[in-house]
Amino acid sequence: MRCVTAECELDACGNVTLRAFAYRRAGVDHCGVRSIDEVPVHEVLANLLDFRTRWIKGTAICTSAESTTSYHVEAWPLEGRWTTENATSGVTISYSAATQVMKRAGAEVARPSYPLLPTHESVSLAFPLSLPVWGRTRDDFMPVSAERFEDEAVVLLRHRTDPHIFGSLVVNLARGHAIRLLTPMSSLQLSDLVGHKT
Repeated sequence: MRCVTAECELDACGNVTLRAFAYRRAGVDHCGVRSIDEVPVHEVLANLLDFRTRWIKGTAICTSAESTTSYHVEAWPLEGRWTTENATSGVTISYSAATQVMKRAGAEVARPSYPLLPTHESVSLAFPLSLPVWGRTRDDFMPVSAERFEDEAVVLLRHRTDPHIFGSLVVNLARGHAIRLLTPMSSLQLSDLVGHKT
């Protein structure tokens, strides 16, 4: 198969380049599309931290090596409040920063001491500082570059301790929040989104 754009190039050995691999892992089919622009990664991250989205509701799909689980999620990023319901079991987990109370199936549960704003995996894309992508001590990844694809940006992530391991974070620039996080061992995706911007 012959790719027709520079973004989908092959190296001298016929292997797909890192850029094309990152796009494929991010779920973006970019062959034949000419609207990909490299952008400074700090601009994408600043957009992500702008917290313009006041309310998000949708479906989160969490995939690991062992399983795939779907959740109905609702989050209020500016208030530090979220609710997630396992689509299979119906179990609901919620948290409110105002009361600092976490509930599971209606009963109060012990809240972890770290991080400051605890999140469930299914709602973490709505709370970007909870994502392990900033290169902090407890993070697995750090951002290294970004490219824009229409109203989305793909941030290439490199593992903090093993530079041969990569991931990607997709940010919806119009909405100002992340919609997909992919690593070699897991993926997290938000879909069927509705929301309200500030």
